[in-house]
Amino acid sequence: MIFGRKTTLGLLIFSSLLLLTACSGKSLKFHRLTSLPDSNVCRLAVLPFSNEIESTEDAVVVYRIFQAELAELDSFELVQEGDIRHAYRQIRMIPFARKPNIEELQILGNYLNVQYLIAGNILDMGKSLEFGSDREVPFLTLEVRLVEAASGRTIWTTYHRRKGDEYRKVMHFGVVNTSTNLISLVSQEILERWASEGFIAQCIE
Repeated sequence: MIFGRKTTLGLLIFSSLLLLTACSGKSLKFHRLTSLPDSNVCRLAVLPFSNEIESTEDAVVVYRIFQAELAELDSFELVQEGDIRHAYRQIRMIPFARKPNIEELQILGNYLNVQYLIAGNILDMGKSLEFGSDREVPFLTLEVRLVEAASGRTIWTTYHRRKGDEYRKVMHFGVVNTSTNLISLVSQEILERWASEGFIAQCIE
């Protein structure tokens, strides 16, 4: 069977999209440790992400972009960053330095008057060569947990790793070249998975 140029290009695009979808599924790992309570999730706080990249500046960027993507959903009442930093000062904890323990999570949850906390950990972040090219693209490995504030227990956790050239569709089209764009996409993909698990609740009138 002989295919025309348009048909061949269409098959190439379709195959690339299938490959992209497959890569996304493999890179995002979701683990449910316990079920969400029946009550709506309305008020929560995104805690400063701990990081293993030894760059507080980059950690702040990842944290703020994730928080902005969550705010875009317009589904929750989010605690302001200034109030969260004040709560950290009250327990003499440095933001973006380490993971809070269970007791600290309970104290923070009570102080901030929230039902749930979101705690993140930046495992890896930087730039590496694009596959088959001498061009650099960003990469990010992020772990994000949903925590019940009252008990400090983790409800579920998500591990996600992405590299900018994984978004390539045809040739260089679709390649993510900046860290900020990659962080946004990784955050969106995590939140989309959480939404499919029932995390989204319209509580703001």
